[in-house]
Amino acid sequence: MKQQMIRTYIVVVGSVCFALVFLYSVFAAPPSLVHELRVQIDPGSGISDIATVLMKEGVIRSAGFFKFYAFLSGAAHRLKPGIYSFPRATNIASVTERLVEGPVPISFLIQEGRSLSDIEADLVTFGLLGQGELTGIAPQNFIERYPFLKDKTSLEGFLFPDTYQIIPGTVPHDIVAQFLDNFTKKAEPFLSRGAKEQSKNEYRTLIIASLLEREVASDVDRKLVAGIIERRLSIGMPLQIDASVSYATCAGHFDGCLLTKESFALKSPYNTYINRGLPVTPITNPGIDAIRAALAPRSSSYLYYLTDPATGKTFFSETFEDHRAKQARYLH
Repeated sequence: MKQQMIRTYIVVVGSVCFALVFLYSVFAAPPSLVHELRVQIDPGSGISDIATVLMKEGVIRSAGFFKFYAFLSGAAHRLKPGIYSFPRATNIASVTERLVEGPVPISFLIQEGRSLSDIEADLVTFGLLGQGELTGIAPQNFIERYPFLKDKTSLEGFLFPDTYQIIPGTVPHDIVAQFLDNFTKKAEPFLSRGAKEQSKNEYRTLIIASLLEREVASDVDRKLVAGIIERRLSIGMPLQIDASVSYATCAGHFDGCLLTKESFALKSPYNTYINRGLPVTPITNPGIDAIRAALAPRSSSYLYYLTDPATGKTFFSETFEDHRAKQARYLH
């Protein structure tokens, strides 16, 4: 009888200890988790694979307890692949719940006037893409679904500025398709209708809109600058647009790009100081307001303009002499 009591006591104590350790493992965060961790769960991963990854990255204390809790809670076969970020105070219960819910979409903003390369840099910063995964995608991969990309050499101009909900782990092709779907819905009909009404080429309009997006902020001024661009094109005068030179100088990046004297002599189809006509592709991804301005250029007697970097105000001139005087006043 005494031995039976001892065995019972050992079993009870052992069960209590196991329960306490299990509960501690489930509801307490690992002490080594001091920063937010990004973990990737690959498609097709089983519960053991997932437990191993989480244990290796320090997200959980015990792979065994994680699997035990996942089976006990009925979540073992409902864990979803993707890229997850786990905060410092994460326990097995919270981790399991997150994996069942799936990756949380990240709000990603494409601002008007961002270039393809700058958008890629933003996506890399958010951990949504790797370097070169956006700029390396050819438009030809999307022609069947988006006919407007036929004969295009770049996706520049077609990544419509807006806020997108992107699930971490989404493949580059699908992220681009999300951008292009939005362009198709919001920009392409407007651009197509406006260009048709004015007997204009859609892509030409998009290129001009991309220039306006980087050069001028005011909608009224954009229409005036659009008129200047059209006038210069009509008389065969180089556009001499600094934004296009920046695009050429810094390989499509605008962030941190500084122009030098040598920049304006750079041999590039985007250097509008040494080449006549428009750049070969858009230099940014313009919004509707810039497209609207490109479709409605305002005729004037002006042939020159500059923007004061201190105030953002645009000044217009009819003569080169007046333009030079304004340059001396506002740019030096």
